[in-house]
Amino acid sequence: MITNISNGDSELKQLFNNRKYFDYPKSINLIKTLIASQNGDIIMDFFSGSATTAHAVMQLNAEDGGNRKFIMVQLPEPCDEKSEAYKAGYKNICEIGKERICVPEKK
Repeated sequence: MITNISNGDSELKQLFNNRKYFDYPKSINLIKTLIASQNGDIIMDFFSGSATTAHAVMQLNAEDGGNRKFIMVQLPEPCDEKSEAYKAGYKNICEIGKERICVPEKK
């Protein structure tokens, strides 16, 4: 049973110094639940946005020793110049996703 699908916002804010860059990010736990049985598969996300799926794959592999891989696809959609993301130096949402994929490794 999937219980907490709405905590994506707090998860993303935790990674990015309490800044809100996306309105409705997916929850890592939701994605982990969906892909848990897919050990050894390639998980593809055609609308990767903040790269929650990549984060979930890396985290789940670390937890269960899995060998899942991911492919993230995201058009370089420009960030609104008034947005927190733009003010933080992200010119498009791909840059945010790339940073998210690297941040867990740094912690």
